[in-house]
Amino acid sequence: MTHYGNPPPYNFEGYTQSTDTAYNLAINFLRYYERPADYNQPLRGTQADYWYNYLQNISPEPPEPSTKNKKKFPWIFLMKKRREFF
Repeated sequence: MTHYGNPPPYNFEGYTQSTDTAYNLAINFLRYYERPADYNQPLRGTQADYWYNYLQNISPEPPEPSTKNKKKFPWIFLMKKRREFF
């Protein structure tokens, strides 16, 4: 079964806003964009379902404040002082 002549069912916006199952989206992406020699890869859809369900229940944690020094380029100040000296 070849899909090279058929256009993909979704464009990028369609994928990001689709209400289709993760399984179907993964299979369509595999067939229309990756185009492997063997299209029969149901494990791809199963993995997509697993990760969708796993990530759906996780809320992102806020990032911790940085403890690094805020000065990005301290050597610039040294060069400026050096120029003022000469």
